[in-house]
Amino acid sequence: MMDSPFRVLRLRAQVYFTTLKELPEPQKQEPIDIITASNFNHLIDDLASCDPSIESALPAKVNIDALGHAPVSYQEMENLETEILNLIPETQETDRSML
Repeated sequence: MMDSPFRVLRLRAQVYFTTLKELPEPQKQEPIDIITASNFNHLIDDLASCDPSIESALPAKVNIDALGHAPVSYQEMENLETEILNLIPETQETDRSML
């Protein structure tokens, strides 16, 4: 059975934010790197492509060119988890295959 796009996006978001949560506390206050910002931006783009109706509710993408001047911390990124997950529709499929 093929996974729904929303299920795949929810899993991607959960993995992204779990990775941030597992960082040591001191590192969470440091500025994110380009890879972390790029992965976040791709997630936002994919969510908007999958469901254009939620695009205006999505958080702004990280301005990678401005990271040196306007740093974003790992903690700030982690704080967006609930906001993003609440925008991804729950699927009716069971998650037993993930166990």
